[in-house]
Formats: sequence, C-alpha cells, structure tokens
Amino acid sequence: MPVLSQNVNETLQKEGLIAIVRGIKENGVLKIAEHLLAGGVKMVEVAIKDPGDFKTVSALIEAFGKEMMIGTGTITSSSLLHQSIDAGCHFLLAPNLDLRVLEEAKKLDVFMIPGAFTPTEILQAQQAGARVIKFFPAEEQMAFFRNLRGPIGTRHLMPVGGIDLINIPAFQNAGARYFGVGSSLIPSNVEWNSKNLQALKIKSEQYVALIKSLLD
Repeated sequence: MPVLSQNVNETLQKEGLIAIVRGIKENGVLKIAEHLLAGGVKMVEVAIKDPGDFKTVSALIEAFGKEMMIGTGTITSSSLLHQSIDAGCHFLLAPNLDLRVLEEAKKLDVFMIPGAFTPTEILQAQQAGARVIKFFPAEEQMAFFRNLRGPIGTRHLMPVGGIDLINIPAFQNAGARYFGVGSSLIPSNVEWNSKNLQALKIKSEQYVALIKSLLD
C-alpha cells in the first residue's frame, strides 16, 4: 500500500533519525533491520548501488513495512525514482539536487529528501517544495553548517555523512533536528553474526535515546 508523503514527514518529525544501509546483501539487511527495529529505529534507507538493491527494498517492506518506513537512497534520476516506487519504497533520498526528479516525486506524492550543500542549492530545494533537505557531506562541516543558521535556517536540514553519537549534539545545537546515520551505526565491512547484531541493537538504542532527548 502506498505511503502518503505527509505520513513519512510526520514520522520523520517524530523520530528524527534515518539509519542508512549501504553495500550489504539482502539477507544481511533483513537481519540488520530486525535489530534496528528492536533498538527503536523506525526509518531505514537502502542506498541503491545496483539493480539487486531494489529486491532488498521489496524484501524489507514485505518483512517490516508495517513497523518501519523503508526508503531508497542515491536516487539521482527519474529511472531510479520509478524503480524505487515499483519496489514499494516509502521515501526517497538523493545526494544531489535535481529539480526535475524532485518535481516528479512531488507530483507522485512520494516524500523526497534531496541533497544540497551550498546556500543556493538549499534555497532552490526549499523553493521547489522540499520539506527536509539532506545536508551532504556534513563531516567536518560543523562551522559551515552553523553559519547557515542565520541567513537561511538549518531546522529543515538533515546532516548526513560522518554523523555519530559525538557530533549529533553539536549539529542539534546549530539547529538540526533530523539526522542520517550510516557507517557509524551500520558498517558495511562487518560480519553480521549474533554478537555484532546484538551490538547493533544496543547502539541503535543509544542513537534513538540521544536524538529523542535532544528533540524533547
């Protein structure tokens, strides 16, 4: 069943966290999602690298779609947008700003978080109707992010890239209320055995607790 963009927006407003899975095969992703959910994570992005990743998205939605919002990332073209929708995804993310893709998602009522970095890109995304914008790459850009707060605001920006338990409070103090967390939570070079999956659950709980404490 399609998920309205407003429903995704409301979930993101409440949760403030999207966990990003990148470079992991379907069976591993299903185990990861199970333990993310057990740790309180309600939104997961699968970064799309090859066509097989859409199968992973469909499997995730079948297994967890009633309990989690499942999105696709690295959506840089209309073709990838439509493949994502065909896979049943709930939301889209991009590392860049393509106004044509953003407009198409808007017409289809699919929640899309475009990527932007410069003030010009951020304002263009806002003017095109983006409710949340991926600030990427965020790593080592704390001072730059803070300086954006005065002239254009940062409340609608979601830092992604190098986000972890250490720098989330600093970004929140600079106005951020949404965070995309990837390898610091879900490294791609780990064997996902029971020990590491349990560690993932515990770390998920830490991220969820931290972000909710900052948003309350």
